[in-house]
Amino acid sequence: MATPPPPPKKPVHRHSVTALLWEYNDFQMYLCAVNASTLVKCASVARADEDPKKGYQRLLSERRARDIAAYIDDGNVVPPSLVLSAAESANLKFDEEPRKLTFDLAPHAFLIIDGQHRLFGASKAKSDVPMSVVIMTGLQLEQEVQYFLDINGTQRGVPRT
Repeated sequence: MATPPPPPKKPVHRHSVTALLWEYNDFQMYLCAVNASTLVKCASVARADEDPKKGYQRLLSERRARDIAAYIDDGNVVPPSLVLSAAESANLKFDEEPRKLTFDLAPHAFLIIDGQHRLFGASKAKSDVPMSVVIMTGLQLEQEVQYFLDINGTQRGVPRT
């Protein structure tokens, strides 16, 4: 009896956005705007409770995400950029002349270093919100963890007064 052929792979969709490329200390980064509905299809979070050896982020607070969605639905914007690390599965391609960054909408194509609550909150909003995004490339897990700690460990709240 012959072995049945493997099931067909789901086609991977490509997505393009206008982006700026900059290089600093041997790192390539892109600055762009991507709609929340697009990002939730291809961005993931390394959660400490799911994989203690590779995960480093806390659980998503559904209440906080709903609060952000309500804030957006009230007509406000969420200005800070999300910080993502591109995995190889993102299959990034940058065309300098039209300044177009193209990537695969594959699950886990990007790892969220900072901004999980802003992204998931925006994805719950009534409108499809464009998010400011910084995409870092070529990072190892240790570097992703270090950037997460640098961003989240050094922020200080400003008194409302």
